[in-house]
Amino acid sequence: MPIPVPSVDANVAAAEGLVRRFCKWHIGPSLTEVVVVDGSGAAVQMLPTLMLTDVVAATSDGTTLNVATDFDWSANGYLEMVDGVWSRRLRGVTATITHGYDVMPDEVQALIDRLAQRILDDPGMVVQAGQVRYGASGPIAPTGVLTDDDRRVLRPYRLPGTP
Repeated sequence: MPIPVPSVDANVAAAEGLVRRFCKWHIGPSLTEVVVVDGSGAAVQMLPTLMLTDVVAATSDGTTLNVATDFDWSANGYLEMVDGVWSRRLRGVTATITHGYDVMPDEVQALIDRLAQRILDDPGMVVQAGQVRYGASGPIAPTGVLTDDDRRVLRPYRLPGTP
């Protein structure tokens, strides 16, 4: 049975998925979404982004916070309570945020394009629903097709403390 040839869009989506899984956030384009994270139990709470442009709403332990007065935030994704601390609970902090680059950074877009081409050039690679695996050699880790050079390009966009 022949291996199906994915569409160009599927290759690009798979490449974007690899980059996002490695970096642990979507990078771009900018979007507004609700994120739920484990509470830090400290005055500072990190959100899964390195390009925060707005905080629309936030809760800690289910208590709605005043965005204008209860905490400050940085473009690097940190929220800092003015008084008190964030929840200690798992999934204890919810925030509606706008984040990501308006346009994908050039080096990241170039890497996505190269990854998509690698997927296209390898007839044994199958792309389905954002997953990449090799038909002949079996499943691989999600970052298995990223080279050391790819990882070096992405390192500045990877969330801190990510193994």
